Amino acid sequence: MKKTICAAAIVLAVCTAAFAQGGVSLQNQENATFYYTVDPKELAGVSAGSPLLASRIAGFFATRDGVTFASLAPNATVKLDGLSDGAHLLVGFFAVEDLTQYPVRVITLQVDSSVGDRFYSIFASPALLSIARDSGRIASFAHAGGGGNAGDQAGAIAAGATTQPAPAETAPSGLQQIASFSAGFTPAFFTREKQGDFTVLPISDSRAWALTGTRIQSISGSLGDGALKISLSVEGEFAERVSYFLYVFGTRSPGKDNQFTLELQPRTEGSRAVCLLWQKGIRTPMLVGNVTATDHTVELDTSAGNFPPSLFSGIAPSATVDLTAGWFDRGLGTWEEFYYTTFSMGDITVTR
Repeated sequence: MKKTICAAAIVLAVCTAAFAQGGVSLQNQENATFYYTVDPKELAGVSAGSPLLASRIAGFFATRDGVTFASLAPNATVKLDGLSDGAHLLVGFFAVEDLTQYPVRVITLQVDSSVGDRFYSIFASPALLSIARDSGRIASFAHAGGGGNAGDQAGAIAAGATTQPAPAETAPSGLQQIASFSAGFTPAFFTREKQGDFTVLPISDSRAWALTGTRIQSISGSLGDGALKISLSVEGEFAERVSYFLYVFGTRSPGKDNQFTLELQPRTEGSRAVCLLWQKGIRTPMLVGNVTATDHTVELDTSAGNFPPSLFSGIAPSATVDLTAGWFDRGLGTWEEFYYTTFSMGDITVTR
């Protein structure tokens, strides 16, 4: 399966001066109140073109703290001033009185002060996903007409939030541990893909989460002298149906795609461990690097010569990486993918 990210947002304008100020107007086209926030810090760097977008947004709504939503009444218009030129992420939901699941919209707002205000009509469809009205961040809107207090965000964080990077004391020799995950780590949501269609589901609906190879224990790495080394360990053993994906972003902004993805396959049908490089716009991947695997650890050793010159710069220290585990059901032709963490290449030890 091709694991690169396709463009999903329409570019409305070219960004100009970085510190210029522009305006955006929103008009609610529905008969329900629209609650929204712009550029929430919890979603910093999230790309609207990523297949992980829906799972990241679902995780964002799974918690109950830290965000106050502004409200936009039915058929009303609001002007958002003071936004810097460039792309901004609008995240919101419609509190529809007779629905138990509120539709969630995620929209890229393009601001360009040289052309004046932008106007966006906000509809409930097409929704990115739907969230139960009594769960997470929208639980306080579960009253008739969504009349809850937008500032009432108190509550416990839902189970399954990603772990924080752990100390580097258990990393393989010469490598720095980037992140580790406890045996009890469980994402709140996962994505299921079939023929290019993505569905976000609660982890309780997963067929693969309890199977061999999907539980990552840790990831470590080093970068320097034109070489990238990655070591990944799992709980138990590897399985032929499981791959581990590193979605590499040179830069991030809403609507901007990543250019390439590394797929680690510790157990192929021929029992050979390999790493596939998926490039945007190219259907067939290429084999890169030297990969070795034991029962529960796989290590990738690459150099600049393994990559097309235009792509190796994408793993500079400023790049960021999304780490997932994916399980393929050959019989059903579906992928289940589990998001673990996002890290910066700047977090990896630089060797000389």
